[in-house]
Amino acid sequence: MKRLLLLFLLSAPSFAGTVIDYDCHTNASASYSFTTRVSIDGPNARFDVLEGTHPVFNPKITVISRDEGVTLVVIDHKQHTYFYRKTAPMSGPLATWRAPGIVSESNVRFDIEPAGKATVAGREVQEHRAHASYDLKLKIEDEALSAHVDAQASLSMMKMRNEALPFGVVFAFKSGFPSLDRRIERSLPRLGIPLKLTLIVTRTISGGNPIREEFTATATNVTEEKLDPSLFLAPPGYQFREPTFGYE
Repeated sequence: MKRLLLLFLLSAPSFAGTVIDYDCHTNASASYSFTTRVSIDGPNARFDVLEGTHPVFNPKITVISRDEGVTLVVIDHKQHTYFYRKTAPMSGPLATWRAPGIVSESNVRFDIEPAGKATVAGREVQEHRAHASYDLKLKIEDEALSAHVDAQASLSMMKMRNEALPFGVVFAFKSGFPSLDRRIERSLPRLGIPLKLTLIVTRTISGGNPIREEFTATATNVTEEKLDPSLFLAPPGYQFREPTFGYE
């Protein structure tokens, strides 16, 4: 009996990775949509855009996140090139996380709490509500200004070990401010992998009209499969080259 059990375990498929397809939409001054396939294995994730026309989120660009989101490898399939970026100073796809002429941030707050059970892409998820906020001191053309940033998010988390996506899908919940980002990356990964994320970030400068942007990502398919380690490297024959456009 023990021998039969051992043979069964040895012959059973071993799935080391998770592959998730997401539909993503941004509602902002320059709105855009894209569909991405995220391949996750341990501390690494690969983002392959299946459809989209954004300068970065399009099928000609692949982004590999390595070392638990610390380093990005950005691959240009049209030019057959790649380059590296550290993520510490970067913010996510919503411009409202930041403001022009930033001097410093203060009164940083981040809270998250469970909200109930649901199902996304055929998988059971735990829903959460998150809130982040902070104040900014700005200086634009020698004029001192203040700003306030408020972020509201709903997250549907599939329970599994998450080392690769500390700030959610495509780093959406990354502000670029270490005082807030440290709190987020200590909280989100232990909750699992987000299968659905709705994030609204609002910025108000010196009592002016608020600027509001929204990002949504919804999983449409989730599979477990063995992933080749080469998936998280630049393809053979591609050359390292710094881009001619800004990426931070």
